[in-house]
Amino acid sequence: MIVFLSGGMSGLTNKEKSGWRELLKEHIGYYDGIRVISPTDFTGSDNYECDEKEAFDFDTYWIRKCDVLVVNLNKMDSIGTAQEIMLAHTLNKPIIMISRREDWYKIHPWYDIESTMTFYWDEDPRDTADDIASYLYKYYM
Repeated sequence: MIVFLSGGMSGLTNKEKSGWRELLKEHIGYYDGIRVISPTDFTGSDNYECDEKEAFDFDTYWIRKCDVLVVNLNKMDSIGTAQEIMLAHTLNKPIIMISRREDWYKIHPWYDIESTMTFYWDEDPRDTADDIASYLYKYYM
């Protein structure tokens, strides 16, 4: 199974872009048979700056190939994230969304409609990462 990690990246620090993704990779990667792909695998190198077309091509390729899209709604105004969600929805991919509980009420109603399952970042994000990993393994493996 392939899991693609989506979420806003423009204007964020490298830590903000990759921190939650690395946490999920660690927890989801615990299960055999799950491959986690992240845009930071391609764009996160300090030695390489990709352009928007390259990032678009990478992301849309992996959304078409993945079995499940996991989206962090860390940047609710991200046009790219919204388009990635719509692409996955159009392709009938399960979409797991992550949000801070206090921010969920701010999302556009379509996100709620498109979400297969929603998880909230808890006091300890590792608990949320464990919950997501367990859910993916239970329902999609």
